[in-house]
Amino acid sequence: MAHQGVQLAQIEQIFVILDRLGISREAVVIPLRPHGVGNVRPLQNGKLEIVVPAETPFEQWYASLEGTTYINLGIAYIALGKRPKALDYYRQSYETAESAGDERRAAYSRANAGALLIEYGSPPDEGRRFVEGALRVVRRPNVADRNFEVFCLQLLAVHDRLIGRLAEARKGLSEALAISRERGFDDRVPSLLLDDGRTLMDMGEYQQARETFEKALSIGGAGAAAELLIELARLRTRLSDFDGAAADGQRRGWPLGWGRRPESRRLSPAERDRSEHLRHR
Repeated sequence: MAHQGVQLAQIEQIFVILDRLGISREAVVIPLRPHGVGNVRPLQNGKLEIVVPAETPFEQWYASLEGTTYINLGIAYIALGKRPKALDYYRQSYETAESAGDERRAAYSRANAGALLIEYGSPPDEGRRFVEGALRVVRRPNVADRNFEVFCLQLLAVHDRLIGRLAEARKGLSEALAISRERGFDDRVPSLLLDDGRTLMDMGEYQQARETFEKALSIGGAGAAAELLIELARLRTRLSDFDGAAADGQRRGWPLGWGRRPESRRLSPAERDRSEHLRHR
């Protein structure tokens, strides 16, 4: 049954968790009208919005509030570029979930922590173990979250590519693509093709990589479009197709002439930084 309004006693219960997390009550917004299944999200003004659910019993939602808050704080700190702090919140999230016996939520938090460790952490093998553990949970019949399974498979493929296990990376991405197409997870496909193209580039299969990037761009989806254009421009530069690289750069909004032969123009400091970043990816 839907709530008529957020009760003072419920707000006090939320404050108990906020106090335990060390979050100032002034840094939180709690709308007085319940909505949907509830939500916790960072706002653009830096505050944390906590929406009480209308479609889920309050006590059921409240039981997972602490872990959900940790996850969303992690997301907020990733956006701010503070990855160690984000990782700390993810760790606290899965520890809270495990203490409560919530394997599904613990798996989600472990996978998110693993994603950070694989891409930015040291050592990345710890991130792989986190993701492998999460994958085992989401593959269980009582959980069976195929969408999150695709997410885990993609993370493991990224790890394989970063350590040079390129054939294994492509195998994992192929499995993730098959699940996505079978289940209709269309929004996952461009990102998976992006990672497949990157793997092909590392294998020296430039023509196949270009076809993969172009296929991903033809599918659409704003999430991976910018990175696809970057990788396509980088690939064209490797193939000495400087005009094509420049065209891809202009589609990305980069300065006129980006990607042309180095001797034809001097790079600005910002462009040199970008080129160095792309070269070491």
